[in-house]
Amino acid sequence: PVRAETLTVCLEGGCDFTSIQSAIDAASNGDVIEIAGETYFVDQAVDTLGKAIVLRGAIDEVTGAPLTVLDGQSAGRVLQCLNEEGPGTVFENLVFQSGVQTQGGGMYCDGSSPTITNCTFTNNFAVSGGGMYLTRGSSPSITNSRFTNNAATYRGGGIYTIDGCAPSITDS
Repeated sequence: PVRAETLTVCLEGGCDFTSIQSAIDAASNGDVIEIAGETYFVDQAVDTLGKAIVLRGAIDEVTGAPLTVLDGQSAGRVLQCLNEEGPGTVFENLVFQSGVQTQGGGMYCDGSSPTITNCTFTNNFAVSGGGMYLTRGSSPSITNSRFTNNAATYRGGGIYTIDGCAPSITDS
């Protein structure tokens, strides 16, 4: 049997990795990546590579608000799921902000249906799907999450769906 590992990410060292993508690259299905409550500037979209892993950010102990920020710097998309990620790919306690892309500034799902819990999509921009763009049957489960101040020039400031997508959105 294979044991799941917990990998840690922080910017200042003292963790297993200083880059979220490096931790994902090293992770195996079932692993948990715990990300410190810091702002991570994303130069290239974070990609889970089809792995069934958990990306878990830190939370404020009093309010429960996410403290881990992935910032696209208004230069590109923040996160993408392109490899048929399913419910075992989990994003928890994360802020996706300042992503800019033609489709899905904050997040882009193509044929993928991850689990998204207690996440915030804010200040993202796209032509379609400022916060999130879903295509080819992508049906993520979104719970206790927020979409604020996202914009699109054409359609779907918060979320845009196309091609048979059916996201489940609860308490958001």
